[in-house]
Amino acid sequence: MDTGSTFDLSDLEPNLPKSSGFVNLPTEIHLAIINHIPDSEKLAHCSKYFYFLCLERRFSGVFLRPAAKVFGDGGLCATGVARGAIRALRFENAWEWREAIGLSHAPANGPLEGMNSHFANTCASIEALNLDLFPNIRKLYISYYVPECAANNFFLASLRGIARCGFRDVLEFLEVQVFAKSTYFTRFDYSTFRGRLSEQHGRLLGDEVTHDELDKLVETEIPEMRALKVVKIFYSAIARPFDSFSSYRFRATAAYYRLLTLAPRLEGLYINTESPGSKRPRGSELYRPRSPPSIQTGIKTNGQFPSLRNY
Repeated sequence: MDTGSTFDLSDLEPNLPKSSGFVNLPTEIHLAIINHIPDSEKLAHCSKYFYFLCLERRFSGVFLRPAAKVFGDGGLCATGVARGAIRALRFENAWEWREAIGLSHAPANGPLEGMNSHFANTCASIEALNLDLFPNIRKLYISYYVPECAANNFFLASLRGIARCGFRDVLEFLEVQVFAKSTYFTRFDYSTFRGRLSEQHGRLLGDEVTHDELDKLVETEIPEMRALKVVKIFYSAIARPFDSFSSYRFRATAAYYRLLTLAPRLEGLYINTESPGSKRPRGSELYRPRSPPSIQTGIKTNGQFPSLRNY
């Protein structure tokens, strides 16, 4: 694997007596042995040297926010090879949000305890994405749980993060999970929400982005993702492919369909209108034809999308 960086283990080799035959074996032999160990977790904790050697076997995907500390400058895995071994990035698991913050026991006008830190963690995930630490990402899972008034800003900030990353041209799979229920934030407007953030995170999200502005900004700011083949979107508010283009629902979520025009090699678009993590998924599966249609005409024309079906 060519990551543009040499993996120098000379400073990491364990300082053990020469009689320790296993340790004195060449690195290539260590790697061959590790590939035959069912569980390399214990070996990885023996030394920093073996931690690095076991890295790719132990996991190829990471959660963005904690990964920024481990793989960032000065972190334990701040090497080109360690970063290059990571193939998948995640925000937080959307289906765990409600249980994790005790939302079911919160008042209808907004769960305030614990929510500020959750918003901050989501912003921190976007900041970690902007660091562009991982050059070989093939799968990216974006998820956030925010008031409806902030959903556009989080989507745009996430796409801007992708646009800054070197892996944009090798990314093959993108999943976006949006849980933005106004039911739980009835007294939230965007200025109130932004006021709960730190100044740094407020700058990250910027001023409130309207639906029309979002559609235009995605069209003009976000470059093509040339290797992207599959896009999955979980969002209860998203328009279905057969919705009228003049409907408010479609105009409010048209920017998500802009991903069709940014991925010339796209093979599958999956739209799920249930909440993220629902046990009863309901939505549409939309396959992209060879010649990319426009957002205005392609989605509704059966001749261009003959494989549209429910799942």
